[in-house]
Amino acid sequence: MTGQQIVAQHSYLIFKIENLLYGVPTTCVKEIFWLPELTPIEEAPEYVVGVVNMRGKIIPVMDINLRFEHARRCYYLTDMVLVLDTTEDFWIGLIVNQVFDVVSIDPNDIKTARRNGLPKSNHLIAQQATLDDKIIMLIDPDNLIRGDFFDEDLKDELAEIDDETETIKHKFTNPNIFCPEATPEEREIFQRRAQELRLVVESHDLKGLTPVAVVGLNSEYFGFPLEVVREFADVTAITVIPCCPPHIIGCMNLRGEILTLLDISGALNMNYLSVTGTTKVVVTGVDSLQVGILVDQILEITYVDESKMRSIPVAVQSISEGYLKGTAPFRGKMMALIDVPKLLIKGELIVDEKV
Repeated sequence: MTGQQIVAQHSYLIFKIENLLYGVPTTCVKEIFWLPELTPIEEAPEYVVGVVNMRGKIIPVMDINLRFEHARRCYYLTDMVLVLDTTEDFWIGLIVNQVFDVVSIDPNDIKTARRNGLPKSNHLIAQQATLDDKIIMLIDPDNLIRGDFFDEDLKDELAEIDDETETIKHKFTNPNIFCPEATPEEREIFQRRAQELRLVVESHDLKGLTPVAVVGLNSEYFGFPLEVVREFADVTAITVIPCCPPHIIGCMNLRGEILTLLDISGALNMNYLSVTGTTKVVVTGVDSLQVGILVDQILEITYVDESKMRSIPVAVQSISEGYLKGTAPFRGKMMALIDVPKLLIKGELIVDEKV
């Protein structure tokens, strides 16, 4: 076995579900996307909450909370789906709250999960690992579909479905509505994601398209180039840093790393944010610099057609110090694309001096 294979064997993608950390081998992760509208199906276990058409391939999507016999929870626009491949060449999706980094875990830090007295559903947890001061539960993707975890007849039936939406509707549609607590605006986003996921996108179709994370800030839409976005996070306990300018809110602990939190509203000529329980953090990285930028909402990931971008009006550009690269239409309004490297480095938002 080569050195590269050894590293891959112990490389895991870490994600969060209901404040618990889980990991799956990176070798089985096929795709990650924002949670779309799912089509509920009649013949599936309760924990298989629906299927999604991913470019012609029908993917059953599982809610592990239900597999662990926990209470059903609400789904949010910030939830994501991990598509995993198994040794049986069967793909399944997992709904997760947050996706973190890919990490290499020392084999000595991985222990077999204790099963005595645990219900069968907990056999999904093959091993446990210690990373810094965190316990990570490692999931065996094969156990997601093995034995009584997934009905064999349903697997065969799903494999026979073609990519025609009407086939799915007539054969499997459950009268239950996916995420009934969603607002009409949220439902529209879930549906649009499902429609976009069905499209077969050729590589040349992506030319001229820039992937951006769209956020809400002071009732306006802004786009962060995805190349500088590391992850999204909730605001935890903030430690105030004395003698700092008002745009430096403080710092927080992000899985053992100290993350400086910034409010860029002032640099964009807006009022500073009021940090609440719903405030989100966009963790951005420029070269070796990593900071958290506070926003009101994290809306979705989308592609911006560079040919349709409009330049920033001269008056607005002068006010915002040239930190905006252009605007593009989004949900009936205009979204401004932020030049994050320029904003952080030339905008002097980071204080280097020791206090």
